[in-house]
Amino acid sequence: FKCQLGCRVSYPHLLLSQRDLDEAIARTNCRMAAESFGLHIFRTISKMRELSGSGQQVLDAVIGGVSPKYIHILVPSETTHTLDLPVPVSSLCSSTCVSEYDAATHSLKLTMQNGRDHVDTLRIHSWSTQPMTCVISRNYSQPIPHHASSNSIVVWEIRFHGEKDFTFLTGLKSFPESFSSWPDLADWHLLDRKVETYAKVWSRIKMCQVHAAAVSSDAYTPATAANDLKWFRTSDAWHFECHIDVKLSEYRWVCEGDLAVLSLDRGSRCARLQGTLLQIKAAKQTRED
Repeated sequence: FKCQLGCRVSYPHLLLSQRDLDEAIARTNCRMAAESFGLHIFRTISKMRELSGSGQQVLDAVIGGVSPKYIHILVPSETTHTLDLPVPVSSLCSSTCVSEYDAATHSLKLTMQNGRDHVDTLRIHSWSTQPMTCVISRNYSQPIPHHASSNSIVVWEIRFHGEKDFTFLTGLKSFPESFSSWPDLADWHLLDRKVETYAKVWSRIKMCQVHAAAVSSDAYTPATAANDLKWFRTSDAWHFECHIDVKLSEYRWVCEGDLAVLSLDRGSRCARLQGTLLQIKAAKQTRED
């Protein structure tokens, strides 16, 4: 390469032509790109195995680039590698929250309707040190446990801290198919053989679509604490029973078959369980005359 810069060549056979030099550079770039991609897959699979049991709460995450479609969350690690997780802007929006992108400042403005007359505003800037906490988790909607796809690790929840905290359940809205245990894969080979299996599979798919539409339209009750949690097991599944205080509006109600999401936090480890309501009992209210 020094010969290409005009240095005197010691041996003529070391002098490369322009064509040979371009080919050597292209081969080196391809080899380095393949090595970088292999290291990326290795790091992703290793991180997925760390998240196999539960999610992880990240306190030092940083907001990267902000675009009209994605917000990039940068998660540092113990090594020099940084995990870049894109979050769709659509997962932040709902029927009560709209977004507006400012191209001049590369920022995103979220306007949230809180009640009839109260409006909250949150602005997210590119490459800012805005106080935030996020929860990263494996993407349980993909059927292969250890597949290093671009969406194998997702941001399940984002909390922006300030004068008022804002929490967004981005994982549920980005991948609504995680509400089900792959309803179209387990019995797919029996669809054309048994009518009963055909009906059950499409019933599960329809229930998944209903739950996804409910979360996308922000039609869910506010988060509340679960008290007196009790676990019990039947022949083929685990169930839990708890007592919650749900404040419902005039036109909202809870019925059997609704989606229930249970969040368990202990230190930096987080677990999210999705299921359906099997039985509902109204708590007895005491009234003093």
